[in-house]
Amino acid sequence: MGDCEVEVENVFIKNDGLLRFVKLWVVNDGQKTLLLHIDNIQYNVMMSRANLIQIPDTQWTDVTEMTTPAAGDRLSKMQNETATQAAQRILQAIISADNSQASEALVYYKSVIPALSENMKGCKVSNFKERRDGDYVGTYVFYTLTHPDGKQEQKHIAIRNDNEKHIWVADGGL
Repeated sequence: MGDCEVEVENVFIKNDGLLRFVKLWVVNDGQKTLLLHIDNIQYNVMMSRANLIQIPDTQWTDVTEMTTPAAGDRLSKMQNETATQAAQRILQAIISADNSQASEALVYYKSVIPALSENMKGCKVSNFKERRDGDYVGTYVFYTLTHPDGKQEQKHIAIRNDNEKHIWVADGGL
């Protein structure tokens, strides 16, 4: 699965402070999936080797289903994008109000995506040019934004790919 976010939920009984149950959640793209739930916790019980190595009779879930091959292909494509290709994908996602195509790249803009999409509704982007600056670890991608009324603006987006997945993430300019 690679790196993922994990949440552990420990619930104790208030009266005696003993552990009542444990839940282990895997968080993937904001979706929580219950990975483990233990509610049969026994105290002061003599343990034997047989008890320790016995596999519980339970329902097992294949967690490899969480990461589909399509998701792996998408990640691979994003890791091989140029800064210009990533900027085009990010801006098209904002214009079309379909941030599913750039949700990873817009992680810092989640709260303002609806406003950005409304402001750029019906616009077109063109004339992309990359520019690196020695003081910035990412890349500036300059582009022309054409509004529905024909008015054009020269704008830029700052993106960087120095994260653990090595994908381009919007860092500024929007």
